[in-house]
Amino acid sequence: MKTRQGLRNTRIPRIKKMTTKEKERAKQDKYLLKLEKHSDVLRSNKLYSIQRIDLLIISVCSAGIYASTEIMKYIASSKILNYTQINNLNIPFKVAGFMFLFSIISNFISQWGAYKDHSISLESNKLFIHSLENEEDETEKIEKMDCKAKQFGYLVNYGNILSIMLMFLGLIYMMFNIGLIF
Repeated sequence: MKTRQGLRNTRIPRIKKMTTKEKERAKQDKYLLKLEKHSDVLRSNKLYSIQRIDLLIISVCSAGIYASTEIMKYIASSKILNYTQINNLNIPFKVAGFMFLFSIISNFISQWGAYKDHSISLESNKLFIHSLENEEDETEKIEKMDCKAKQFGYLVNYGNILSIMLMFLGLIYMMFNIGLIF
């Protein structure tokens, strides 16, 4: 255990003033750290985009396809209706089933686009960090990558909108046509 006397004799290191270049380097290091954290967020968003919203759409559409086929089986098992009447009653449920199917396909395309968007953004971010660390000018390549990622972002947005619209249209179309058989 040190005494007070021993503490007085210890020397406190002086903090030297930073030069302008050192300050700039410190700012750049802070910025690089923020970019690396942003890369981590992009990785987690990539995983999230693959797991969540598509589960909901695919679940609802799968249930819609199942319900459509069960209703068509119920109609086909009718002993009162003839073949033409059964086919005419099944058409709306076939259409609803195809809407659900195309919704699932659209959702898969959208999720693929999200994966590509996040992958390209991640690569662009890595390239940007590398160019800052090595003081290289990769602006043109980064802009091309960002433009490509933006195009995949549009695919994701429109794919999700199409998928959700087809899901709702399939549900509404099926519900309106259930009145035909009950």
